[in-house]
Amino acid sequence: MKTYLSLITDNSGSMRHLAHVAMQDFNEQLATIQGAAKNTNQDIIASHLTIGVGHRAIVGREIVNSNVQVLKPLTHYPADACGTPMIDAAFEAIKLMESVPDANDPEVSFLLMLTTDGQETESRSRGRELAAKMKQLIATDRWTFVFRVPAKSGPRELATLGLAIPGINVYEWELSQKGVVQSTQANVEAFTEYFTGRTQGMKSTTKFYANLQDVSFEDLQKQLVDISSEVQFFDVTSADDQSMIRPFVEKTIGQPMARGAAFYQLNRTEPKVQANKRIAIRDKTTGTVFAGDAARQMLALPTIGTVRLAPDELGDYAVFIQSTSVNRTLDAGTQLMYWPDVGVAFKEGPSAK
Repeated sequence: MKTYLSLITDNSGSMRHLAHVAMQDFNEQLATIQGAAKNTNQDIIASHLTIGVGHRAIVGREIVNSNVQVLKPLTHYPADACGTPMIDAAFEAIKLMESVPDANDPEVSFLLMLTTDGQETESRSRGRELAAKMKQLIATDRWTFVFRVPAKSGPRELATLGLAIPGINVYEWELSQKGVVQSTQANVEAFTEYFTGRTQGMKSTTKFYANLQDVSFEDLQKQLVDISSEVQFFDVTSADDQSMIRPFVEKTIGQPMARGAAFYQLNRTEPKVQANKRIAIRDKTTGTVFAGDAARQMLALPTIGTVRLAPDELGDYAVFIQSTSVNRTLDAGTQLMYWPDVGVAFKEGPSAK
């Protein structure tokens, strides 16, 4: 199993005020990818290209088709180029990956990620040409294209250039240090899920960034089961903050709690969500609650293994995760969902995880 990866970073002068956090962003992504290669025994061949180099608006080749484990963290991040040749950089990355000896191997995949803070300045007329090339490659089911662009202006720029990025493969980041940090977290999670998916036979994805914003109420109705009549919701007040689940539930319902019947609301990043845990999705407008195996797919989560899950990009929905631990604490301002039909009675003796 082999993946060719191209990371394209923006080194134009407009990135100067974000150079330090941009360097950290690159290094954290690199560490995540190297960890994935080691932990899953994957062959990942990486290239690093820059949008702009020196004082010229040309594409820089920093690393070309090298084993990801030999790449070193950046110690500086120059941001002094006079232009943003974004399209040229994407073409250059594609050219490098298409030139590898095993480019036509059906088991080889390609991932291109381009990060920019601005607009194309050098080759706007080639936008539709790039879009056509990407469409051709995506059709092979082995190529994935991911763009990180400025919030608000970035999607408009892609549309103006004629670049339609499929699915959920565009991340809109705020042009601030906080925005870079948030983008880094999203990418670390996304790379982890991508390489987990590769171990399960996935060759490409249009759901690089897990979210529910593009899921309609009709999608939920078609793919999931309406469990609204089977569940109850309880508010976690400030007086209940950090209460453990079992005492909270039993105090609220006035009877013994069934193990696995309590679902906590996702309100912060969960580093480990086991595949055997059920996930429920609640529409905030109608209050309708859905559950089923497809809930994980809607969040772009693999169906096996342990994954990270973040509360970002949930749109008009709330996500509830089954708790198998009676000692988990609850956060004030959230809700707890109780679904007795999926719970089992506790055995005699002390509570256990």
